[in-house]
Amino acid sequence: MSLKRIFIFALLCVSSVLCEKQPCDMDDNECLTESANLIYEQFASGMPGVEPSDPLHLDLFEFNVPTLSYKLTNGTLTGMKDCHIDFIQMSKNTKKYHSHIRCPFLVFKAKYEVKGNVGSEFVEGKGDCRIFMFDYYLLFNGDFDKKDCNDKKIHYQLKNTNLEIEAKGRVYYDFENLFKGDNAKSEAVHQFINRYWQYVDKLIRQPGMEAFMKIFIDNVNAYMRKISYNELFTY
Repeated sequence: MSLKRIFIFALLCVSSVLCEKQPCDMDDNECLTESANLIYEQFASGMPGVEPSDPLHLDLFEFNVPTLSYKLTNGTLTGMKDCHIDFIQMSKNTKKYHSHIRCPFLVFKAKYEVKGNVGSEFVEGKGDCRIFMFDYYLLFNGDFDKKDCNDKKIHYQLKNTNLEIEAKGRVYYDFENLFKGDNAKSEAVHQFINRYWQYVDKLIRQPGMEAFMKIFIDNVNAYMRKISYNELFTY
């Protein structure tokens, strides 16, 4: 539904307390996107039966590739509440969905253990780490279907999700206690990983962010079990 149509609808309703919201047509991407943004902050804050999505918590994550292994514990991702939904598409026929979420600033914190090579640099350390992500785009797609709930209303669930990431800003890394506190070696590694942050981001981001976004999608499904389609997507 276009902004003009929504404005006209609002004018017609302004003098009537009986005017009820109408559900978006599922093929109306603009209506889906606008209505989802209206409730996004409520969703991200959590509610009874729906865990908050800011911060997201990850107790343990381990990642191994031929040149590098690292372990993260007690991880948190903050900033999701400030994200904006740029686009939502749901197809009645194919039961496919697409959602683009733009996050101006995300912060990841955790305890880390790392050993191996990042590019040409050998890295080893154990301690606290922080990763700052600017202008980060989370692109979701997958399948959805109807969900039977006790209220007999229309609910949907995301059956599966694929995640793509676009770092349109930059990413900054801060690892404490690299090389057991050797400042010279630590500084050299920090210069390398922050100079070539695009390479480092692509190397390590997908597995870690997929783990966080699995929790995020679980929260989305919990929210959609409580809130029906006609209440969620309205104008």
